[in-house]
Amino acid sequence: MYSQLTLQALDTLLKNRFKEGFLSLKDLPNPSTFKDMDKATKRIVQAINNKEKITIIGDYDVDGVTSTTLMKLFFEEIDYPIEWIIPNRFKDGYGLSANIIPRILGTDLAITVDNGISAVYAAKLCKEQGIELIITDHHLLAPEVPECFAIIDQKQEACSFPYSDVCGAQIAWYLIASLKNAMKIKINMMPYMELTAIAIIADMMPLQHINRAMVNAGIEALNKSTRPAIKAFLEHSQKEALNAEDIGFFLAPLLNSAGRMDDAKYAVEFLASTNIYDARVRLGRLVDFNNARKATEQEITTQALAQVNLNDEVIVVEGEEWHEGVVGIVAERVARHHEKPCIVLSNNGEGILKGSGRSFGAC
Repeated sequence: MYSQLTLQALDTLLKNRFKEGFLSLKDLPNPSTFKDMDKATKRIVQAINNKEKITIIGDYDVDGVTSTTLMKLFFEEIDYPIEWIIPNRFKDGYGLSANIIPRILGTDLAITVDNGISAVYAAKLCKEQGIELIITDHHLLAPEVPECFAIIDQKQEACSFPYSDVCGAQIAWYLIASLKNAMKIKINMMPYMELTAIAIIADMMPLQHINRAMVNAGIEALNKSTRPAIKAFLEHSQKEALNAEDIGFFLAPLLNSAGRMDDAKYAVEFLASTNIYDARVRLGRLVDFNNARKATEQEITTQALAQVNLNDEVIVVEGEEWHEGVVGIVAERVARHHEKPCIVLSNNGEGILKGSGRSFGAC
């Protein structure tokens, strides 16, 4: 049946089947199609003109790390000093929270990337402290949203951006593009596209429409990149060029390992390295984190599988002081192994359970 199918015919078939997914960069929607994009842009430009203190607040996964790096690199390119924070998974918890408010006191304008849409209480604390807040996120909105100056999230009502499945780094990229236009400055957006492509792949966005266009352009840019971090990774992996598989299965786990095992700031520092020597050293640290992650993950997975009751519709397992950074991966492995939803909990020794769950199939 398939003996007559040539590679050229297969390529044509796939292009026709996913015709809408083959956009080019010229087809990308305008930044202004995001609700509050223009409002947020004007406020950031005002902050720059008034020399206000700006703090970027990211997240500890690859999307959050790359989003933070994008903003850091942009402000460095325009020579404007900012501060940036990625909350520590173990000390601070997720994203903008009450735990990090003491660390951003004195900030005039806080900007979240890849988080914040659920930070109702933290937004209230920001307001009480006189910190104006702009939230950029891509996650679903809860019935109650934070009270803040602006929210850029493609999933909110009255947002004209035509695609719902985009990641936090894409929104950060669009914010940078909007700032570039508003400030009438000449900067090359392709180096920012490199990091955005990494986030799209790592966050498992569907590779169609805008995502396909940005990944294709981003990978092409990565393979021409002069970025020290990318050069160091190519050296380490002994590759001459990168593809989506390299990013998803090798680079992304390295970047993720910092936040899982220690602090995601090390991943930002690696991506933002300004010379090959620092990049090599910082990559070595990530490799160590990732090796530790693999060993810890394997050990806990073995213990978790031994606890499974095959009669349970939903698997729930618990361990003493299981590493919080890998319980999500363990839950995914157990769920896939038994083809059932799984929740993995870690007991911190004080009677407090903290964990992560994963579904299976259409659950």
